[in-house]
Amino acid sequence: MNIFIVSQYFYPENFRINDLAVELKKRGHHITVLTGIPNYPKGEFYKGYSVKERREEEYEGIKVFRAWMTPRHKGAFFLFLNYISFVFGGVLKAKTMKETDFDLIYAFGTSPITQALPAIAMKKRIHKPLIFNVQDLWPENVVVVTGLKNKLVLGLLEKLVDYIYGCCDLVLVPSRSFVRKIQRRKNFMPKEKVRFWPQYSVVEKADYILERTGEFGNKKELYDIRKHWDKKKFHIVFTGNIGVAQGLDLVAKAASYLKDLPIRWHLVGGGRDKEQVIEAVKEEGVEEHVLFYKSVEESLVPIILREADAALIIMKADPILDMTIPAKFQTYLACGCALLGCVNGEVKEIIEESGLGIVSGRIDGKSLAEAAKKMFYLEEEERETFRERALSFSKENFEKEKILSYLENEFQKQCM
Repeated sequence: MNIFIVSQYFYPENFRINDLAVELKKRGHHITVLTGIPNYPKGEFYKGYSVKERREEEYEGIKVFRAWMTPRHKGAFFLFLNYISFVFGGVLKAKTMKETDFDLIYAFGTSPITQALPAIAMKKRIHKPLIFNVQDLWPENVVVVTGLKNKLVLGLLEKLVDYIYGCCDLVLVPSRSFVRKIQRRKNFMPKEKVRFWPQYSVVEKADYILERTGEFGNKKELYDIRKHWDKKKFHIVFTGNIGVAQGLDLVAKAASYLKDLPIRWHLVGGGRDKEQVIEAVKEEGVEEHVLFYKSVEESLVPIILREADAALIIMKADPILDMTIPAKFQTYLACGCALLGCVNGEVKEIIEESGLGIVSGRIDGKSLAEAAKKMFYLEEEERETFRERALSFSKENFEKEKILSYLENEFQKQCM
């Protein structure tokens, strides 16, 4: 099958669409990607890329076209320009590119949802099915992140979302709560067009890597983390984007309640709001207890998590975020981590019902501290039980080959 993928973000940016494209290629499909010029998360074009350089290239045998766009830089205005410029650049590319012999169009829907518009432009040009894999709910996600309350702007965004969904032949979402939320949209028809398709982990437990390859490799990115890994301490690890939705400022407050315990919090990743979290840690005077590291390749995450006593999954309290199952959840499970949760909603229910770890009673610093303290005082055998259940749950519910086979089956149905 000849598949056209549209995603504003793609390699060398670290997003899961990279792995999906490669896996589909391995399964015998011909993959073409339309994406932007890499600039996430720092907001500047990666070295060797510009509006004039490397606009077409290959990645793992996949042809990659890069649409004209502006970098994110810093601030809301430049972020807005970044989003809009990809829409214009992407639509122009979709309308003018010579390659059009596609059987299917697949749009990867992280924020912004507007990145689906170039995919719609291609659909209208070649009249082929469009599958939209929604990762973030709009406009709800905009409200959560920005606090936007302007009724006129929100009304326009609602109409845009209705238009995008209406152009899709199938909408895939990563949580069952998302299915119900989208189906309840006033203008979303038909209801069966939206389906639950969980994300899979793109990594596996570090011990499995060791068994298969005989080594982990000696990546220099691991050095900064390992030098802080005192075996006498209890280590809680968070990996991923450090943003507003994660509520990671609560870690600073939690650490302030636990200064007398040998607990260390390791936050691995980047993001627009990382500096705010660093400032919160300084204000609480817990710099020795909460440690920050730059983003690493996803392939290194299992090695980092291998030594973790618990993996932190946290999101601020919000009805929309309560519906979300972040991709790191599957990563933590696949790596066999005991989970320390500071979440509500669907993720909390899964952790508690399946016995995968400990979840705080509320979304605040004190409750997170109480949950971390409880995890700290457990017997190692109890934490090991959490790890075993995590691996088992991952294999039963997020097994990669099974999830990919389901997706291929949906591709075939849409093309019949």
